[in-house]
Amino acid sequence: MKTETETSFKRAFEHIIEVFEGKYSNDADDPGGETYKGISRKMNENFEGWKIIDKYKGGKNYPNILETDNNLQELVQDFYKKNYWDEFKGDDLGEETGEEMFDQSVNLGVERAVEHMQRSLNILNERQTLYPDIKVDGVYGDITHASYAGCCHYGKEDLLVDVLNAFQGKYYIELMEKKNIFEKFTGLFKRVTIN
Repeated sequence: MKTETETSFKRAFEHIIEVFEGKYSNDADDPGGETYKGISRKMNENFEGWKIIDKYKGGKNYPNILETDNNLQELVQDFYKKNYWDEFKGDDLGEETGEEMFDQSVNLGVERAVEHMQRSLNILNERQTLYPDIKVDGVYGDITHASYAGCCHYGKEDLLVDVLNAFQGKYYIELMEKKNIFEKFTGLFKRVTIN
């Protein structure tokens, strides 16, 4: 029987893979280069799954055959849990906040996602009358978690998720303005949802 936290991660993981990260790609315009389910070879060359992927290259039904390799699928899921979900203590967050932080961590990096959360928490503390401002350092520790708990205590978790999304959208806008090659990836805005 799965625990609630395992189910939360699994649901977030399946959503990210199915809706955003896809399967195998090797787009010359993508700075990540060769990618499998959102894992970039350039940025994650030590991912054990590359050995399995390389073994299949040039073979029949490549790259679709990758989807049938259970060992590869387990490595992908373990990679996401260890490198993203666990880095911001996803098991300790509400479902929507956890899923949003997971999405941003995967797409923007854990440090930037946590910075977005810290900035959002500071904005939502009503000039420090609800809880004190925290240092924006990109590290999800006890102080950040205490501020998150304070934000939730005052009924602002839904607003927190909206502000996190606003920061994510702002990041994409600035990225595309800075380097227009990224305008090819306007689908990134599908990751931004403000209720």
